[in-house]
Amino acid sequence: MCRWKSLLFKAKSASGQWDLISDQQTAFWLPPLDEQKDRLTKPNTLRMVWVRNPFTRLLAAWMDKALHPADDSIAAELAANYDGPYHDSPAEFARFVKKVVSRHESGLHVDQHFAPQTSQCGMQFGFYYDLYLKVELENT
Repeated sequence: MCRWKSLLFKAKSASGQWDLISDQQTAFWLPPLDEQKDRLTKPNTLRMVWVRNPFTRLLAAWMDKALHPADDSIAAELAANYDGPYHDSPAEFARFVKKVVSRHESGLHVDQHFAPQTSQCGMQFGFYYDLYLKVELENT
């Protein structure tokens, strides 16, 4: 069993109940921010967030979404907002990264796959977590 799963079992309350917000159970959907805030500020809530190395995450988004869009809606968004389509080359990756950074710095919407993780977990609003679980260490 990996280390963070072991910690979760040890931290489980005596009542056997968790008060968790988990995007894993809802196919990557999170409740509205006001509901997250309400739940994350309860004293009995174990606050945890899965994080991923931002460079690894951006490279994976490039490979999975930009180079090989799974459906037409992703391909259409890439064409409309990210100057896509893209081809597999270092120059194209650099062009993609520049476009993502430019959109972020301009305050424009950035697709959740390319956006900084902090924009998706309430950290910009002062949320904090008890556990920061690294995706790269999930199976260690």
